[in-house]
Amino acid sequence: MQANVEQIEQDIQNFKKQLKIERNLSEHTLRAYECDLHCMLRWIETYHIRALNDKVTMSYFNYLQDEEHLGARSIRRKYVSLRQFFEFLGETYDVHEKFFRFSSRKFQVPKTLPKTLERSEIQRFLSAASELSGSRNRIPDLARAA
Repeated sequence: MQANVEQIEQDIQNFKKQLKIERNLSEHTLRAYECDLHCMLRWIETYHIRALNDKVTMSYFNYLQDEEHLGARSIRRKYVSLRQFFEFLGETYDVHEKFFRFSSRKFQVPKTLPKTLERSEIQRFLSAASELSGSRNRIPDLARAA
């Protein structure tokens, strides 16, 4: 598929309108999609890309990782935006080209482990709980005094 910047810009606007109507997305989400797509459009212009295909798409995501140093969440969001945009282009222009020969698993978001309590924090917590349980009878008195 040819990488005509003016046409892609028009396609982005049409895609945004379709998302707003068919999926009833918020303005914030629509702006995020538009931002992601314009990011690729600037890359296409900067690197004088003439055609869109799976190799170009892979190069773009390598650029995001290696040169822009984006995190997994940011790259995954751009992946979703572009994948849906390319599906829109496929439906609009009856294009059957695959733009992604890789899955979104390449951009798995690492799971963060819960923060653990320090031993001293646990001891303070248990101590406070113990003090409260010993003073159960005084709590209603405090409530009445207030």
